[in-house]
Amino acid sequence: MKILKEIIKKYWPIAIGILLVVILILSITINSKNNGKGTASASDVSVDVCINQDCDYIADGQNDEREITQAIARVLDAGGGTVNIRTGNYNISSSIHFSLSGESLIIKGDGLNTKLTNSMTDSSEDGTMFVASGDGSSLDNLSFRDIYFVGSSNSGAAISLTDIYKAEISDSKLYNFSASGDYGTAIKLLGATELILSNNIFNSNTLNTMISESSTVIYEDRANNDDLFIDLGAPTDADVATSTGGSLSAETFYFKITVTDGHGGESLPSSELSCTTGTEMSGTSTACNLTWTNITGSNETRIWMSTTSPDVYYGYYVATTTGQFSFISTSTPPTSSVIPTTGSAHLVNMSSSGSWINYGYFSVEEFTQGGDSRATSTVNSSETLLSTDFDTENVINYTLNVSSGTLKIPVSSTLESFIPDDSDSREIIINNATNTPGILLTIAENTGIDLQKASSSDAIIPGGYAIIKFLRKANTDIVAFLSIFTP
Repeated sequence: MKILKEIIKKYWPIAIGILLVVILILSITINSKNNGKGTASASDVSVDVCINQDCDYIADGQNDEREITQAIARVLDAGGGTVNIRTGNYNISSSIHFSLSGESLIIKGDGLNTKLTNSMTDSSEDGTMFVASGDGSSLDNLSFRDIYFVGSSNSGAAISLTDIYKAEISDSKLYNFSASGDYGTAIKLLGATELILSNNIFNSNTLNTMISESSTVIYEDRANNDDLFIDLGAPTDADVATSTGGSLSAETFYFKITVTDGHGGESLPSSELSCTTGTEMSGTSTACNLTWTNITGSNETRIWMSTTSPDVYYGYYVATTTGQFSFISTSTPPTSSVIPTTGSAHLVNMSSSGSWINYGYFSVEEFTQGGDSRATSTVNSSETLLSTDFDTENVINYTLNVSSGTLKIPVSSTLESFIPDDSDSREIIINNATNTPGILLTIAENTGIDLQKASSSDAIIPGGYAIIKFLRKANTDIVAFLSIFTP
């Protein structure tokens, strides 16, 4: 008995300490299962939302925005992480609002098994499922993955993003968002949001992804963002007839027609048409008149001409009158180019005053950035732009006083103030302000610049434009996305 008392006297502090540790562990475990009370680190935070199952947040198929909102708040309070919306049919009856202040948040479903239905009847922001905003921090990062969003002709958007530095929607389906108004869309972007779309299905009666201000959409793999794009084809009803009034000599001319989308894409050519001049009508035929039904959404219609059937086409003329073109003379040569063998023209089903980039063949649409324009000229056949050329100007009107010339992009190491940080981007427009036909201005890369071209051409014809979007990579290099636009 005396020995037992000695043991207790000697070791009781250790026993008490062990007991306190056990109590503390049990307390942490209980707290971690209490909704909104998790204590995991930001990098480990992952909470589940389920339908009528035992998990962190238990929804019931009615007003499920409450549980999703709570889960998002918990993850953001912990510094970022993942909200897993597990298999089930969720009803969203009011908007889910949240803000990022440098956090990274992933909202992830189980693919088509996670179905979120917008049951609101307000086609404004108040009727939008997820309304997220950022503070402009370069650490803001928001992803929606593997979710099936369902809208209606009366509801608002699936997702509205404002000033989110980096956003992503991937492996998801956005269906039937077709209401009228700015928010009657699948996605609504505001401010300086950059959104990556990857491997999504967009299916809607009148899908129109809205972008405002300086937002940018980058879509990876055009084929896997189904229904976001409408392919443009050449006219199928084109015809040609001879007439008088031209100066063509007796010869057979061959024509094919293509259309462009204004973003670097061009359709496959139409079926070949032939026209033989020098034959008798009401007089000797000296012109070829082509007619067709205009392709809705096309940017320009190109008339490719040859005197050798069927494959040797010298170049194209651009139709200046909708649905018709009169070939009356060979004195003006066509724009030299190679007729397309694959079709790449399409409409992007969105309304934009921002910009979008297509990974695969890079394209940039309209851009609003502010700044000024500057006119300059040269008698040299090769010039290199300086970083100071980009300080305040967004448009450079360049006049060549030589037969043709090359304009090199600045060395990447000189552009640190232009785009200083990883993933920063800016756009510059270069105009070939030369009035003399045939004088080409070629854009060339430089040290540390990875020049990616929307098409095979890197030359701007007189009156044409090049849009260059600069993107700072993780290392010191810069990717320059080049798109050429002809007048």
